Amino acid sequence: MTPPPSPEQKPGDATADTPESTAPAQPASTTTPASTTSTTSSAGATPLDEAGPDATPAKDAVKNDAAPSTSASTTPSTSSSTVPERPAVDNADDDDADGDDSSSEVLASGTEDTSVKGGANDTLVPLAGTLVALLAVVVVLIIGFVLPATKSGPNHLPIGVAGPAAVTTQVKTLFSENDATAFEVKEYGDEAALRNAIDNRKIYGGLVVTETGGSMLIASAASSVVADTLNSIGTQLGAQVSDAKAAPEKDPRGAGLAAAGLPLALAGVLPALLLIRVYRRRPLAQLGTAIAASFVIGAAAALLLTTWLGATQGANVWLLAVAIAAAVLASNLILLGLNAVGGLIGLGVGLTVLTLSVALSGLSSAPEWLPSPWGDVGQFLPAGAGATLLRNAAFFDGNAAGLPLAVLGAWALVGLLLLILSESLTPALPEDEPLQDEDDEDKSPAAAI
Repeated sequence: MTPPPSPEQKPGDATADTPESTAPAQPASTTTPASTTSTTSSAGATPLDEAGPDATPAKDAVKNDAAPSTSASTTPSTSSSTVPERPAVDNADDDDADGDDSSSEVLASGTEDTSVKGGANDTLVPLAGTLVALLAVVVVLIIGFVLPATKSGPNHLPIGVAGPAAVTTQVKTLFSENDATAFEVKEYGDEAALRNAIDNRKIYGGLVVTETGGSMLIASAASSVVADTLNSIGTQLGAQVSDAKAAPEKDPRGAGLAAAGLPLALAGVLPALLLIRVYRRRPLAQLGTAIAASFVIGAAAALLLTTWLGATQGANVWLLAVAIAAAVLASNLILLGLNAVGGLIGLGVGLTVLTLSVALSGLSSAPEWLPSPWGDVGQFLPAGAGATLLRNAAFFDGNAAGLPLAVLGAWALVGLLLLILSESLTPALPEDEPLQDEDDEDKSPAAAI
C-alpha cells in the first residue's frame, strides 16, 4: 500500500514518488542561515536529477527548498530551537589576542618602541630650558626699561661756558661742587664758539658770561628734558635764557619724535620676520628685498613726520629718509643673519637685543640722561644709534652723524656676513628636490606643547 503523503509534499509533486523523499530529514546544521540554504539546495539537487523528465522544473524545486519547512516545528531533529547558540567571545580575550599579536610583531622585528618611555623626559627637559630662557629675557627687559626711568638724570652731560677765563673757572667749580658726575663743563672763547658747539652736537647748551651779565643758551631740539634743566639753572643764576636750537612749533616738547621711536623699531623687525618666512634659504632675495623695503619705509616715515605730523617740521626730508632707512636696514640685516645661522635661537637673541636697544636709545631724553653705563651702551646698539642719527638729521643738518652711521654700518655688515656664511654652510639641494617645510624643521617637544 502506498503511504500517505507527508505534510511537506503536495499532490502531484514529482518528488513524492521517489524513495529519497521518504528519507528522514538531516540534522540541522550549526552554521549560519546562508550556509544552511546553500547545503539544502545542493542536497535537493539529487532527487530532481533522478526524477526523470516528468519531474517539476528546477526552478520550482529551488523554491520548495528555499521555503521554510513546516515540519521543522513538529520534528525534533529539524527544530531550530535545539540549535546551540554560539558563545559570546570575551573582550578581554580579544585584548589579550591583540596584545599577543603586538608582542609577536615586536619580537619579529627585534626592536621595541621606546617613544612612550622616553616621552616625558624628552618633553620636560626642553620645556624647562625654554621657560628658563624666557624668564631671563623678561628679567633683562624689565631691568632695561625700568632702570633708566627710575635712575635717570644728568650723567656727564656736556655743557659749555663762554667768557673771561676767571669767570669760566668759577662756573666750572660751581657745577662740580653741585654734582661732580652730573655735568661735563667745556670752556669756549665766546658766544659764537658756544653756539657752533651746539650746532655740531658737542654740547646741549651753555652759559655765556659778559661784563653786563649772562645768558643761558639751550637747545630744546636736542632734548627737551635737558633744556628744562638748563633753563632752571639759568633762572637760578639770574641769566637770560634763549633757545639756540628750538624744537618744531607743532612738537615743542619733542613728544612726537619720541613716540616715533617704537614704530620705527618695529619697522626694523617686521620686514625681517616676513622675509624669513617668504624667502627661506634665499639670502640674495632676502637682502635685496630688505634694502628696497628699508628705503621705502624711510621715505614714507620722513614724509609723514615732516609734513603731516610735524614732529620733524622744517627738516630735510631726503636726508631724514636716508637716516631712517639706514637704521631700518641695519636691524633687518642683523635679524636675517642671526636667523640664517642660529635659527629660532639666533632670531630670539636678535629680537631681545633690538628690544633692549629701544629702552637704551635715549630718544625721549638724551643718552647722557641715562644711568652709567647704559647710556653709552645704548649708542652702540641699533636703536640707540638710529635715534641719534634721526635727531641729528632732523634738526642739525646731519651734523655728528659719523658715529651713529658707523655703528649702524657695523651691525648691517655683521648681518650680511652671517647671511654669506649661512649660504656657504648650507649644502646645495638638487633642482628636483623640494625644500623641506619649515614646520618639519627643528620640532622640539616644547614647541609641540
